[in-house]
Amino acid sequence: IDGEPRYEEIPIGFTTAGARFNDHDVRQAAYWAVFSGALGHTYGCNDVWQMYGEKYATEAHARLGWQKALDLPGAEDMLHLRRLLMSRPWNSRVPVFDLHHIPLGPKGQRATSITVGEGDAAVSPEHPASHVVALFDRQEAVVFFYLPTGFPITVNVGVFMPPKTVNVWWFNPRDGSAEKADAIAITERFMFRTFTPPGTPGRGRDWVLVIDDAGRGYPAPGSISTPRREGP
Repeated sequence: IDGEPRYEEIPIGFTTAGARFNDHDVRQAAYWAVFSGALGHTYGCNDVWQMYGEKYATEAHARLGWQKALDLPGAEDMLHLRRLLMSRPWNSRVPVFDLHHIPLGPKGQRATSITVGEGDAAVSPEHPASHVVALFDRQEAVVFFYLPTGFPITVNVGVFMPPKTVNVWWFNPRDGSAEKADAIAITERFMFRTFTPPGTPGRGRDWVLVIDDAGRGYPAPGSISTPRREGP
C-alpha cells in the first residue's frame, strides 16, 4: 500500500538542495498503484495541499501558488489515466503481479521480459525505475503494460489472449494520445512478440502498451463517451 505517494513539486527529501518530484514521478506512482490492483489513486501537489499563496508562510518549500499549481502537467495526467482505464472493460481487470514468474514456454521463455536496448544512461532496463506493471482483463478482451522508461518489452501474447486477432496500441500517458501500431493474429499459446515504444527510452518517456481484442471494435485507448462495463 502506498499510503501517500509522491506530491508534484515537493522537494525530494524536503530540501531545496535537490530536485523536486515532477509530472513523471507522480505519473509513475499512479500507474504502478492502479496497475497493481489499487482501488484508486490520489494525486497530491505541494502547493495545493497547503493552499500556498504569497500572503502565507510556505511549508515544504512551496513556490508556485495554488492557483498556478492547479494546471501542473501531473494533474492533467491523472485525467489521461482515468480515460485510459474507462475506455476498456473495467469490472473484470486483475493485476499481473509478477511478469517474470508466469509459467515458462516450451523452450524456457518467460511470458514477458524487458529487452535490453539503448536509452538514457542513468536509467537502464534493469533499474528499479523501469519496473513494468500490467493489468489483465479476465474476459481476455485487453491487457495493459505500463513501461515507465519506455524500453522495449517482449510479451508472450498467447498467454493473455486465446487465438484471435488483436490490435496493438501505444498510449501516451503524457498527453493522452494513442496510435495504433499493429494487428496480430494469435495462433498459439506460446507466441512471443517484441514491442518497441516510439522514441528513445529514458526517464520521463513512459508509455502504455495496450493489446485488445480486435473483434470488439474498441476505439483508441483513452477515448470515452460513457464508462464501459461488460459481463456480469
